Amino acid sequence: MQKKYLMIIKKMIIRTNMKCKVSNIKIKPFMSFGKMPMANGFLKKKNFKKEFFYELEVGFCPKNFLFQINDHPKSPKIFNNEYPFFTGKSDHMTKHFANFFNWMGRNDYLKKSSNCIEIGSNDGTFLHNFKKKISMRQDLNLLKT
Repeated sequence: MQKKYLMIIKKMIIRTNMKCKVSNIKIKPFMSFGKMPMANGFLKKKNFKKEFFYELEVGFCPKNFLFQINDHPKSPKIFNNEYPFFTGKSDHMTKHFANFFNWMGRNDYLKKSSNCIEIGSNDGTFLHNFKKKISMRQDLNLLKT
């Protein structure tokens, strides 16, 4: 029994080289979930041994109050030909973004000169609502992965 707990503790050992993604200051991680596989991998049995794992460890930056994971997989590891979810395939998310867009219009947040950056959607679902209201520039790449 004691051996079992030692193995669990070893998996939860926290590294100390964490830096805030925004302020770049050193922060102390406070929890490790150990090695985790990618969500929605849907691997075939023959590929189980090739499964990609990453260290899921979290910390908190007191300067900007950002809760964050220490190290995350690069985009090609997450979004690939096998990736199963696109925001536009979710009726709930599509309606949510349309309702939010309409709310912004009713509350005078949208002008012809407005700028919008979509963060967190992987297929432009939120931006589709803006096409007729404001001019859009879709060739801007703000974050290189």
